[in-house]
Amino acid sequence: MKNILLNDEQKVLIEDFGTYIESTGGARSLGKIWGYLLISGAPKSLDDMVNDLQISKGMASLSVRQGVQISLFRKVGIPGSKRDFYKLHSDAWTSTLHTSIAQGAMIAQYLRRAKNLVLEEQAVLTIDESIEFFEFVIQQTEQILVQWEKRKGSNTK
Repeated sequence: MKNILLNDEQKVLIEDFGTYIESTGGARSLGKIWGYLLISGAPKSLDDMVNDLQISKGMASLSVRQGVQISLFRKVGIPGSKRDFYKLHSDAWTSTLHTSIAQGAMIAQYLRRAKNLVLEEQAVLTIDESIEFFEFVIQQTEQILVQWEKRKGSNTK
């Protein structure tokens, strides 16, 4: 793929995505790649990212793997090329919520196990409240996904 020349506004936006992800505990380069893929529109190779974003190949590779793992990016093939290319996952936001539901269910399961192993009885109240919280968040997130699918379906008609 052809490298792109980024203008100042695009560079600032890409940096803003990087700063945002860094503020949430992630790698700045993951956010920069997210912003870059968002505005580029076309699938990009690791070499494209390294050249256009001025980041190391190792950091680009690690960040892309993380992005694929959390369903933010997906790997795509380009006919005639042996390289791997990446683009934003078209359904990244709902995938992220599904991941959050699975993580919340796992934490709730751990909390239930912890409840059976408490050292001090007063810990049970905290654990019960935590379980209730995660069950509530899971239920609400599932409802959001159902409502989103309905809304998305009504917008395509």
